[in-house]
Amino acid sequence: MNIRLMRSLLIWIPCMLLAARAKILDFQDIGGKPDDWSLHASQANGALLNQTLSRTLFPGDTLLFPNRTFHIMGGIISNRLISVTVRFEGTLIFSDNIHAWPRQSNGNVLECIQFNEAKNVTLTSTRKGVIDGRGERWWGIPGIGYLIREENRPRLIRFEHSEDILIENLILKNSPYWT
Repeated sequence: MNIRLMRSLLIWIPCMLLAARAKILDFQDIGGKPDDWSLHASQANGALLNQTLSRTLFPGDTLLFPNRTFHIMGGIISNRLISVTVRFEGTLIFSDNIHAWPRQSNGNVLECIQFNEAKNVTLTSTRKGVIDGRGERWWGIPGIGYLIREENRPRLIRFEHSEDILIENLILKNSPYWT
């Protein structure tokens, strides 16, 4: 076998194996609860999304939020997500329950969604998916809300030490803090 053919096979075989393994995970099919405004559903959806981002997705996979409305608690943290697509065909609405919002040990709130060390990640929609941070409650009465919470409000989406990130065809609205 010549050297060029060997090199081609060394590149082609792993790519084919990766493509054969790639899957589409529908958030509702794996247990996500749509159209439920309750705190319990928001927390359950948040826990499911945290678990899915940290343990279930592999390179080439797609996480699909179908054309439904999912209420979710913030504090979503993804570490080292690589070559994954997250497709929002419906609406993701974050909880506005400030008192139940996840916090660090120092009392600072966690972001709505934070990606750490993500690489080649796409957040997209084939239509216009919506991610709504429900910031009105965090903003409070103009001027007074800031005095009460100061800087302790979550960003809608935050990427830390990440590269090759694509965000397209999404409506990001009502971020509690700058994004």
